[in-house]
Amino acid sequence: MRALLVWLLLTGAALAADVTPFYRMGDSKVFTVTTTPTQYPITVPPGATSYRGLAACNQDIRIKRVDSLTETVTRTTGIRFRAGVPEVLATSNPTFISLMAMNEPTGECVFEMNYGTGN
Repeated sequence: MRALLVWLLLTGAALAADVTPFYRMGDSKVFTVTTTPTQYPITVPPGATSYRGLAACNQDIRIKRVDSLTETVTRTTGIRFRAGVPEVLATSNPTFISLMAMNEPTGECVFEMNYGTGN
């Protein structure tokens, strides 16, 4: 028990220091998503280190950084965002992104993206 208390005292502050709140930079970017991969040009604000993505849809969405409007995401590439669950990831400063829904959505399906800093 004593060893656990010592470990918590030594590592607790370090673990808490690793959690930096996400600070949004500017307005949301909202992209329409279907089961057909669609590419969009993207501009990352200066100083942005991360982005928060939300699949505002009843289906999971895949997103991938691509180098041109002809390159696309597939069902097995890119990052999968679960429906309705926001995630914050480090940005790779893309020029274009490609998006697709994993299954046919019922109703409106969009991917909302906010650039900013933090976790």
